[in-house]
Amino acid sequence: MFSIHTAFYIDAMSFLCSALLLTQLSRWASKQKTGQGKERMWQQLVEGTKFIRKDAVLWYGTLVLGAILLAVMVADSQLTVLLRQIPHMSPTFIAIAMAASGIGMLLGAGVLSQRSTRSVMAALGSGSAGIGVVYGFAANFTHVSITLAWALLPALFLVGGACAALVFIPFQAAMQKRTPVEFTGRVFGTLNSVMTLSTILGPVVGGILVTTCGVVGAFLGCGIALVMLGLVILAIKNKIEPRDSYVAESNGGTQGATEA
Repeated sequence: MFSIHTAFYIDAMSFLCSALLLTQLSRWASKQKTGQGKERMWQQLVEGTKFIRKDAVLWYGTLVLGAILLAVMVADSQLTVLLRQIPHMSPTFIAIAMAASGIGMLLGAGVLSQRSTRSVMAALGSGSAGIGVVYGFAANFTHVSITLAWALLPALFLVGGACAALVFIPFQAAMQKRTPVEFTGRVFGTLNSVMTLSTILGPVVGGILVTTCGVVGAFLGCGIALVMLGLVILAIKNKIEPRDSYVAESNGGTQGATEA
């Protein structure tokens, strides 16, 4: 529908519009002064971290989510490089493969919204292992024919997107349930800081791995690491997440609770 140049122009315009909106937001926020003072960002981060550490599921889940996102960003930043290794690869196929990943995440989110997740750590472990398997298979497609790639890779990335939804959505929903209203901003601010750090470091680490190990080695390394992480989480999930603990938190309406 659009050429690649047009897509970049649209992307640039969206960033420009976002920057303009943010400047207006800062002007508006500067006018909203109260006599109570403001908490500094670092204090909010420390308080959010302290609260998260009190809950084993939130603490280990945040660490695991950050590690998974780091590996995903390492691989995704080099996905185009990997796909270009396939003989006679076209830009159209690369776009379709990336779109399949997004569609898979959308479908996964739709399914998860209709079902309750009994074990957050099981969802994290299964999703991590699933993404790792997808990356491992994708690394072995560099020497296949373009016909076979057209037949299998979009379906593979569709599954990868669904596994990504399994990683991110249940954990963030559980975090919201387990966090009192007055701590929501601090806790999610801490989680967003971890995710932002992983997002920034991922392309950097990906570039280093591709330079030293090659793009196939980088994908295989990420795949193996994610599968091993997923299996470890599945093996120890009952120690991190006692069965009655999550049920009690889910039924207790933590979001509506206040400290005595």
